[in-house]
Amino acid sequence: MINLPVTEYQLSDKIVNTINTRELYSELGLGKNQYSRWIKLNLFENLYFTENIDFIRVRHNVEGNEVITGFVTIDTAKHLAMVSRSKKAFDIRNYFIKIENEFRLISHPTKPEHSTQKIENELSAIQKYFDTHQNLNQFRKDEMLKSLYEKLGLETCYFPKPIFSNLSFSLTSLLEKFGIQMTAQELNQKLAKLNLIEKRFLDDKKYLWFILEDGEKFGKNIDYLDRTTPRYFENRFQELLELALEK
Repeated sequence: MINLPVTEYQLSDKIVNTINTRELYSELGLGKNQYSRWIKLNLFENLYFTENIDFIRVRHNVEGNEVITGFVTIDTAKHLAMVSRSKKAFDIRNYFIKIENEFRLISHPTKPEHSTQKIENELSAIQKYFDTHQNLNQFRKDEMLKSLYEKLGLETCYFPKPIFSNLSFSLTSLLEKFGIQMTAQELNQKLAKLNLIEKRFLDDKKYLWFILEDGEKFGKNIDYLDRTTPRYFENRFQELLELALEK
């Protein structure tokens, strides 16, 4: 059973419900003793989140040592769960959607036909369907859930949306823009030899490219649902090309 208590904190000029990211990290079952690195890469240094709007840093003592813990909005917590690629990510995201709507029901009671019991029954039914149809991908599941939420008159703005920076692009689009006669696959192979990116396999045949730490000055890994897509900075692409073509 998922147990992630909600704590109220003031973000910007209002009191909002937040989630302790240390507890979220533990619930996701991620690597032990890696919280500090995880929260730094995925939240504190993530360009898509803004401090005091999406999260706050809370300093406290643990066994005499000062530590920093991120407390995030429920919407941000859903994003962190999904990009973690944890096996529990989908269940935790649904848990957040459920409690978000429970808060909404308290503030804005629904019509009788959209009672809390009806909502729980519908969610339970669709989860059973997902459990018996393992071939459904994450995108399809979200489409079905969103349709159900619309039917029940619930908020759908909490569902993850693609996050693509206006300042970053795919290799294919940048190669075309710069007029380079090379395929993205050929360039990926060169970048992999430089240890700037690596293959991460989804199964025995399918894989995704992932930008490594040394390559992060040239681009970022953009996460959407359960997939990661490298996007590269246009203003660093010429430098990246020169580096790749030297080899």
